[in-house]
Amino acid sequence: MYTGRESGLVKQIMKWLKHEKIFHYKVHGSQYQKIGLPDIAMVNNGRAAYIEVKTKKGVVSKIQKKVIGELKDSGAVVGVARNLFQAKDILSNSGFLRGGFYEPRLQGFMLKSVNKIAEELFHALSLADYKRLIIKLQERI
Repeated sequence: MYTGRESGLVKQIMKWLKHEKIFHYKVHGSQYQKIGLPDIAMVNNGRAAYIEVKTKKGVVSKIQKKVIGELKDSGAVVGVARNLFQAKDILSNSGFLRGGFYEPRLQGFMLKSVNKIAEELFHALSLADYKRLIIKLQERI
């Protein structure tokens, strides 16, 4: 666990992001900005990610939790890191570092769409045809 100041941890994470050639910046609060935004913002191949940096004793405020939830609902990768390794884990476990485009909301939409189509086909097809179709659809997802 990082035992220094939060600003030192922010610098450490940003140094690593620079080394990884990921566009990033430190979010500085101002009167023109939404309250509660995480400390570090970044973009990689069209995906947005945010890291809220906290020391060992640091506490995420209610407004920060709310904003983190809003960002996640918008499809961004967001997490709270108390050291450099946690920041790396947040970004690597989400696929952010691989650089591929990932849209979690689209995945859910696709699954719902496939299920709805399958349900409609169930009423139009025989049971055997329906089962074959489901197997083929599952192979493609």
